[in-house]
Amino acid sequence: NWNYYSGIAFVVVSNGTISQSTVAYNGDEGIGFTDSPNLLIDQNLVHDNGQETFDIYSAGIHGGVDAAGGSGGSIIQRNKVYSNGVGQIQFIGSGIWIDTVASGITIRQNLVYSNNFNGIYIDASNGETVYGNVVYGNGVLGAWGSSGILLNSDANTTLTNNTVVGNTVYGNYVWGIGVTGPTLAAGCTNNVVKNNIAMATVGGPNLLAQNGCENPGTNGSGNVYTYNAFGTAASNFITWGASNYSTYATWVAATGCGSGQCTNSITTVPTFNNASGGDFTLASGSSAIGSGTNLGSTYQNALLPSSTWPIGEELAVQGASWNIGAYLYTAPGTMLGPGASLSGGTIQ
Repeated sequence: NWNYYSGIAFVVVSNGTISQSTVAYNGDEGIGFTDSPNLLIDQNLVHDNGQETFDIYSAGIHGGVDAAGGSGGSIIQRNKVYSNGVGQIQFIGSGIWIDTVASGITIRQNLVYSNNFNGIYIDASNGETVYGNVVYGNGVLGAWGSSGILLNSDANTTLTNNTVVGNTVYGNYVWGIGVTGPTLAAGCTNNVVKNNIAMATVGGPNLLAQNGCENPGTNGSGNVYTYNAFGTAASNFITWGASNYSTYATWVAATGCGSGQCTNSITTVPTFNNASGGDFTLASGSSAIGSGTNLGSTYQNALLPSSTWPIGEELAVQGASWNIGAYLYTAPGTMLGPGASLSGGTIQ
């Protein structure tokens, strides 16, 4: 803690692990890595980094520009990442920022909130996976692109094969979930956004897809946005290319949605137990319960309401009817333990 630059940095390190550490009040990034494949960044408390203005790329956890061996295969999981870059200029202080990094990064089951820029930012990177995260209240300055979760091609010529599924994204600034390509031939392709809650965005749409990511044909195709909850339809709650939509029906009928790429949304607000207090566990009767689609065994683990960060987080396996968002619903009074049977799943 309190270092001039990084708190912890991996440079050309393979199979490294950082776990159950507190990384805070550093001038630049909290935890940084470059050209370091197969890392495990697990169960850390990462907060109040980005104390200086000398690097706009600072973040709580930052995968930097790869030049040699790449950082593919790394896992960032079960961390609590908050208040990075607060009080600084715009663009400083995302929660988790992956920038021009080799494919195969997995970001899962993190709690990411109150960061200055984006919550989770996939920047100029392809083939990354973001699932089961709780992401709220990020982008406090309202800078361009400040999102809960943002996929951005940036200087890359493609944005392709990224997966964003089973996340709860709430109350972020400018965009909830943003997917923005390079506006080049076949530039934005085969990105998947499913089973997410993204709502209550402060200054913009709950979903933004543009620059080819809205499936216009030449500049992008094969991007899928199904089984999500974008809140109650409201003025401009979805931005699709150059157009804003205020109803689900008009969005689903838009060019680029017509082949089933925008179907099966929840059109009512999924209710939480205490969203204003940062509790996004599903309330009894929430429309997110059982409304998702089966995403396969890779993504079957959901958070239990009892989950805490950075340690003590518990997971359960989704049942026959998957929930939308990061949490599995458990009825009040349910006895929890390994193998316990739940409505919608079982405890690991």
